[in-house]
Amino acid sequence: MRLQTSAIAEYQKILDHRGTDPCAVEYTLSHLGLGRAYALQRTTATAKSAYQDFFAVWKDADPDIPILKSTRSCNSSVAIFQPCLTCCTRIVN
Repeated sequence: MRLQTSAIAEYQKILDHRGTDPCAVEYTLSHLGLGRAYALQRTTATAKSAYQDFFAVWKDADPDIPILKSTRSCNSSVAIFQPCLTCCTRIVN
Protein backbone atom coordinates (compact mmCIF):
# COMPACT_ATOMS: atom_id res chain seq x y z
CA MET A 1 0.00 0.00 0.00
CA ARG A 2 2.88 2.35 0.79
CA LEU A 3 4.35 1.94 -2.71
CA GLN A 4 1.04 2.82 -4.32
CA THR A 5 0.73 5.91 -2.15
CA SER A 6 4.22 7.04 -3.15
CA ALA A 7 3.48 6.34 -6.81
CA ILE A 8 0.24 8.32 -6.65
CA ALA A 9 2.06 11.28 -5.13
CA GLU A 10 4.79 11.21 -7.79
CA TYR A 11 2.37 10.85 -10.72
CA GLN A 12 0.23 13.64 -9.30
CA LYS A 13 3.30 15.91 -9.10
CA ILE A 14 3.93 15.35 -12.79
CA LEU A 15 0.30 16.09 -13.65
CA ASP A 16 0.23 19.20 -11.46
CA HIS A 17 3.45 20.61 -12.97
CA ARG A 18 3.28 20.08 -16.71
CA GLY A 19 6.38 22.08 -17.45
CA THR A 20 6.96 23.62 -20.85
CA ASP A 21 5.73 20.68 -22.93
CA PRO A 22 2.23 19.50 -21.98
CA CYS A 23 2.48 16.81 -24.67
CA ALA A 24 5.56 15.21 -23.13
CA VAL A 25 5.35 11.46 -22.81
CA GLU A 26 5.94 11.67 -19.04
CA TYR A 27 2.84 13.81 -18.69
CA THR A 28 0.57 11.67 -20.83
CA LEU A 29 1.70 8.36 -19.31
CA SER A 30 1.25 9.74 -15.80
CA HIS A 31 -2.50 9.36 -16.23
CA LEU A 32 -1.98 5.65 -16.87
CA GLY A 33 0.41 5.24 -13.94
CA LEU A 34 -1.98 7.08 -11.68
CA GLY A 35 -4.86 4.84 -12.77
CA ARG A 36 -2.84 1.69 -12.16
CA ALA A 37 -1.71 2.86 -8.73
CA TYR A 38 -5.28 3.70 -7.70
CA ALA A 39 -6.45 0.36 -9.09
CA LEU A 40 -3.93 -1.45 -6.92
CA GLN A 41 -5.32 0.43 -3.92
CA ARG A 42 -8.82 -0.67 -4.97
CA THR A 43 -9.89 2.99 -5.30
CA THR A 44 -11.95 2.13 -8.35
CA ALA A 45 -13.76 5.43 -8.95
CA THR A 46 -10.52 7.42 -8.93
CA ALA A 47 -8.74 4.76 -10.99
CA LYS A 48 -11.49 4.82 -13.57
CA SER A 49 -11.24 8.60 -13.81
CA ALA A 50 -7.46 8.43 -14.35
CA TYR A 51 -7.88 5.77 -17.04
CA GLN A 52 -10.52 7.90 -18.75
CA ASP A 53 -8.10 10.84 -18.70
CA PHE A 54 -5.43 8.61 -20.25
CA PHE A 55 -7.79 7.51 -23.03
CA ALA A 56 -8.94 11.10 -23.61
CA VAL A 57 -5.35 12.26 -24.15
CA TRP A 58 -4.68 9.36 -26.54
CA LYS A 59 -8.05 9.43 -28.35
CA ASP A 60 -6.54 10.45 -31.71
CA ALA A 61 -3.44 8.27 -31.42
CA ASP A 62 -2.65 5.32 -33.66
CA PRO A 63 -4.62 2.42 -32.12
CA ASP A 64 -1.69 0.04 -32.68
CA ILE A 65 0.63 1.79 -30.21
CA PRO A 66 1.61 -1.05 -27.84
CA ILE A 67 0.91 0.75 -24.53
CA LEU A 68 -2.48 1.94 -25.75
CA LYS A 69 -3.36 -1.45 -27.20
CA SER A 70 -2.44 -3.36 -24.03
CA THR A 71 -4.23 -0.87 -21.78
CA ARG A 72 -7.40 -1.09 -23.85
CA SER A 73 -7.39 -4.90 -23.92
CA CYS A 74 -6.58 -5.13 -20.22
CA ASN A 75 -9.17 -2.51 -19.29
CA SER A 76 -11.94 -4.08 -21.39
CA SER A 77 -11.34 -7.57 -20.05
CA VAL A 78 -11.79 -6.59 -16.42
CA ALA A 79 -15.34 -6.83 -15.12
CA ILE A 80 -16.73 -4.00 -13.00
CA PHE A 81 -13.39 -2.21 -13.24
CA GLN A 82 -11.34 -4.27 -10.87
CA PRO A 83 -7.59 -3.77 -11.29
CA CYS A 84 -6.02 -5.93 -13.94
CA LEU A 85 -3.27 -7.67 -12.03
CA THR A 86 -1.40 -8.53 -15.22
CA CYS A 87 -0.82 -4.85 -16.02
CA CYS A 88 -0.45 -3.67 -12.44
CA THR A 89 1.97 -6.43 -11.49
CA ARG A 90 4.35 -5.35 -14.25
CA ILE A 91 4.47 -1.88 -12.70
CA VAL A 92 5.15 -3.14 -9.17
CA ASN A 93 7.77 -5.80 -10.03
